[in-house]
Amino acid sequence: EQSIPMCTMHYYPNTIDHTIHWARDLFSGLFSKPGEEANKFVRDPAGFFKSLEKEENVSVCLQAVENVCSLMIVERPGSIEDCVYWARRQFEDRFSNDIKQLLHIHPLDKLGDDGKLFWSGSKKPPKPLQFDTADPGHMEFVLWATVLFASVYQLPVPDLAQVRDAAIPILQKFQPEPFKPRDVFIPASEGDTKKEAPPP
Repeated sequence: EQSIPMCTMHYYPNTIDHTIHWARDLFSGLFSKPGEEANKFVRDPAGFFKSLEKEENVSVCLQAVENVCSLMIVERPGSIEDCVYWARRQFEDRFSNDIKQLLHIHPLDKLGDDGKLFWSGSKKPPKPLQFDTADPGHMEFVLWATVLFASVYQLPVPDLAQVRDAAIPILQKFQPEPFKPRDVFIPASEGDTKKEAPPP
């Protein structure tokens, strides 16, 4: 299986294979890795932290601890309705806020070092999505993310039709927080390690 550069997969996908790998990576990050790390912590807290001491990458250690805290305390749902709210926030983060952040760092009119538009060639300019309950793709993401998140916590999961009935009134009144740009580095290409200041 041919490896896909992380930069391409996360920021500049341009083939269906890229998006499939992105989705698989997202699934692992939301539903697999955090649960595995939380289980390790529950079974052997001392061993969990000892294993982190061997990890040279500090960001990996911080992410592992954050995953455990998030899964066991911060995001722990008490009902299927809590899972709907979580899934809707995930949609906003992945398909709206992340795209807005990318376009904040690399605007549509940005020029590359060669004087050509940054968003050209294999770099396809993304478009933030606005959630719509009438869009089947939007609803499928939220409903299945709800079911999967509930399953992680072993909550009783009704059939999908009942999940939809519970979700619709929540989704119709949900008001996402306004997007606020962050001071983060998003590479312009694979191997780009230059810290770019975000535009004002």
